[in-house]
Amino acid sequence: MGSYGASSAPLVIVDGIPGSLENLNPQAIENITVLKDAASAAIYGARAANGVILVTTKQGKSGKAQLSYDYNVGITKASALPDLVYNSVDYMTLYNQAAKNSGTTNANALFSQEMIDAYKNATDKTLYPDFNWLDAVFKIVPVQTHNLSLSGGAGGTNYNVILGYVDQPDIMIGTSFKSIICS
Repeated sequence: MGSYGASSAPLVIVDGIPGSLENLNPQAIENITVLKDAASAAIYGARAANGVILVTTKQGKSGKAQLSYDYNVGITKASALPDLVYNSVDYMTLYNQAAKNSGTTNANALFSQEMIDAYKNATDKTLYPDFNWLDAVFKIVPVQTHNLSLSGGAGGTNYNVILGYVDQPDIMIGTSFKSIICS
């Protein structure tokens, strides 16, 4: 903590005005400067106790209007998943072995050989399921980012407008991130 009762977040200044990086389209950023010394506290006061992030956004230039579009498309997948036992038969066999190695003599705590054989030779996968949860929960997903910008200026007025769209589903089912940012 930089000061009592305050957060540990740095002060973010966007084009001279306190702001947030969360609402800023990365395509709109021209320059980022990080100030972490006492000089920043002299300029920005106590709010700069945890440092200052100065963000300068792209500005329009006088002249004809320019329209541009850029996109990025890719895939996301888990970089590493744990190496687990993926089938019921191996799980039951290893569970029995671990129980025997730890000295468990309770027969109710072990899987019977008949049960293991029933799973091994199963014709009814509803009654004797063999399910891989990692394959069911984690997936490979497409990720896309689109940005449309219009910039220009005339008569002393310059403009730079960027409309961005991000569609970033997560590799785990049930989570995703979509955002439309206009800056």
